[in-house]
Amino acid sequence: MAKLTFITGLTNPKLRAVTAAGSAAAVGALLAGAATLACKTLFWPSLALGNLPLIIGLCFLAAIQLASLGIIGDYITAAFAQPPLYATGKERTGF
Repeated sequence: MAKLTFITGLTNPKLRAVTAAGSAAAVGALLAGAATLACKTLFWPSLALGNLPLIIGLCFLAAIQLASLGIIGDYITAAFAQPPLYATGKERTGF
């Protein structure tokens, strides 16, 4: 059971690492897209691209999704870390 907790129990450093990995992959996909565009512009007649733009686009979208999941997970852990700011039925102070 401890092995499952290691996989599913995300802490802030792990979530920040996921966000950083997604951001780095997105930057890498943008650089690959820029390099592909530059090569296609310079070597127009002799360069056949095929599925490369599709793969670069999918990698970019997957990286953005990974970074977004890291940000959302970080937000959720911050929301659950602090106590609720509303009064429950058990506490009746100031009334």
